[in-house]
Amino acid sequence: MPLLIVLLATLLTVEFDLDVRHGVAVVGTVVTGLPPPNFFLPGFDTVRSLIVPAFLMALIGMVQNITMAQALAIRRRERIDPNAELTGLGAANIVAAFSGGMPVGGGLSRSAINVAAGARTPLATIVSALVMIGVVAGAAGWFARLPLAVLAATIIMAAMPMIDLRALRQAWAYDRADALALLGTAGGVLVFGLETGIGLGVMLSLAALLYRFSLPHMAVLGRIPGSEHFRNVERHAVETLPGVLFLRIDESLFFGNLGAVEQRLKQELERTPGVRDLVLVMSAVNLMDATAVEVFGELNRELAERGIRLHLAEVKGPVQDRLQHSPLWPVLSGEVFLSANAAFEALGGAARR
Repeated sequence: MPLLIVLLATLLTVEFDLDVRHGVAVVGTVVTGLPPPNFFLPGFDTVRSLIVPAFLMALIGMVQNITMAQALAIRRRERIDPNAELTGLGAANIVAAFSGGMPVGGGLSRSAINVAAGARTPLATIVSALVMIGVVAGAAGWFARLPLAVLAATIIMAAMPMIDLRALRQAWAYDRADALALLGTAGGVLVFGLETGIGLGVMLSLAALLYRFSLPHMAVLGRIPGSEHFRNVERHAVETLPGVLFLRIDESLFFGNLGAVEQRLKQELERTPGVRDLVLVMSAVNLMDATAVEVFGELNRELAERGIRLHLAEVKGPVQDRLQHSPLWPVLSGEVFLSANAAFEALGGAARR
């Protein structure tokens, strides 16, 4: 049906001279023929002036391509291989570079039209490419008087099913930071254009990610009676040890969130007077940067001066491998326990003795 409408609109434009008599906007002249292969070795000044915009174009093209592929895969209940997607994208851009082509990316309108036409396999893209080669090589003149309004309507109708308001409502109910990133991306595309809108969406997503990392969740733990499981004291009925504070950090530690971690540690120590042992449960810590090691070394020294021993529990292997080569490891005032329960038993036994 879209093809018939395009054909009918073009015939009506030609028959009644709608573009000449009534000013109907049409596609206009399309250059005929394929460009010959061409190799151009740019100079240093050219590379320097193009490196930043080329990087931005590559980034936006990558995000746009993966986003479109993921959206279509979700609709069809399929899975994508991001590495394969990006390999194909890179190969297509290499070919385009030697044939005078535009930068290649997974466009929203082209993908939506392909899906609306019933595309199911990569063969549809090959057929589209061959048809486009045929059009550019010898039939470009046929499209010169195609009305732009009809072309735009075809793209809009094909893209309409891609608008998923239900996903936005679900994102708003689950995580408003993600929902705001979605709204910012959509608004940026409408106001500033596709490339700027996607760039804005990437920035908003990174900002939301950095915000979450900078305010890590931390919980005071206790042991569920009759088990070896430790849970948040605010959510479960648990048992604790007098003079021992178990605190779990649910985020990797880096320079951006150490201030929040230190502040929470001080708050919990102030709320729990008489603490002799502080056990940091590190089960969710996948990384500690050099600044974090330095800050924990200073924390270890300050706690030791106050008569509080610092213990670590459930330290992941890669984190422990790094810590063993750090200044913190040999001066740690407490012990490193295999599990929170091992720390509970050891420190509980010491308290009873």
